[in-house]
Amino acid sequence: MPRWNIDHVLVRNQLTNNVYRFPCGRWLGKGVDDDSLERLLFIDSTSSCEMNDNNTNGLFDSGSPSQLMTTSFISGGSQANLSASVRSRSPSLRRVNDQKNQSNQQADDIYELLGRSINQLVKYFDEPEKKRGLITPILCGDDGLVNALEKTLSYGLKKSTVNVPFFGGGRKRYVWDFLIKVCDEYDGRRSQWQRTKLEKTIICYINGVRSIEKGLSTFGKDGRFQSWCCLACKLHLLSDWFQLLSQCSDACLQQFYDPLNNCFRQEKLNQFIINILEPVKDFDFAHLEPALLKGLAGV
Repeated sequence: MPRWNIDHVLVRNQLTNNVYRFPCGRWLGKGVDDDSLERLLFIDSTSSCEMNDNNTNGLFDSGSPSQLMTTSFISGGSQANLSASVRSRSPSLRRVNDQKNQSNQQADDIYELLGRSINQLVKYFDEPEKKRGLITPILCGDDGLVNALEKTLSYGLKKSTVNVPFFGGGRKRYVWDFLIKVCDEYDGRRSQWQRTKLEKTIICYINGVRSIEKGLSTFGKDGRFQSWCCLACKLHLLSDWFQLLSQCSDACLQQFYDPLNNCFRQEKLNQFIINILEPVKDFDFAHLEPALLKGLAGV
């Protein structure tokens, strides 16, 4: 299968001749980057321009409609599918811009990131429903909750899988790898939590992770993490699922994280995260963009 390093995608409206730019800055292909064959892209904050067949350069003027698209491999080629309207940068592009900073993410930054993202959601849901607009840029944009959670869970994450037989040597770790491992751990010790008050929450977590892993097989690990966050919000279980991650065994945690500098074992930070995520249960995420939860309708 080919591997493509995609800087951006240009989409032309054949009726108006306007061209829209969707930044990517990531790879598509197995065995490279996060193994993604499909990425969710957001339109550039700049907009469209008219182009003729001989002109592919020019400024993107403001005022064009906002769009969201997926780009994917199909039979060795590519396909672009336009869907709902969103104005934000791609989460794929964010990882490229933030990659150097993630390994040095400090606990103090997490307080600010999560606080800002939750404040955005509170303001959004305080508006009358008819005035709210789309939730996707609030949830998945630069200052959104998904981005804040990715940085939170990347705090203390070890850089590679060297000397970890489960993954094979030298592969980059992703937060999604940790979520899978926690899922396996809970699944393997059902006798410890069955018929307890956590049973329903753990079953939902296991089913959610398994469904994302199976149903979103063309998504990369970053895309699956984004879908996990959106699913947790929609099911009103985000704070509960974070607590499950915090309660995983030390052996599981230390495969992925610095044993001291992480958001699960620093008590003050951990409690702050649990508390600030708790109000998210009260928000209604029933109208998320279909592309964010593609194939997960039955979860």
